[in-house]
Amino acid sequence: MATASTERSRPRAVLLTHLPVNKYAGHLPLCCQSQTFNRDGINLERSTLAD
Repeated sequence: MATASTERSRPRAVLLTHLPVNKYAGHLPLCCQSQTFNRDGINLERSTLAD
């Protein structure tokens, strides 16, 4: 059974589709996406998004 920290660290399908759609179709760089997530209270570094 997964712990709470493991569940929070696993990306969901929505996030995994949101990132490339914004990057390639929306022409939104990862640095801007990272800033958007940070404003919403989600700490995602640009290096994490690039992995």
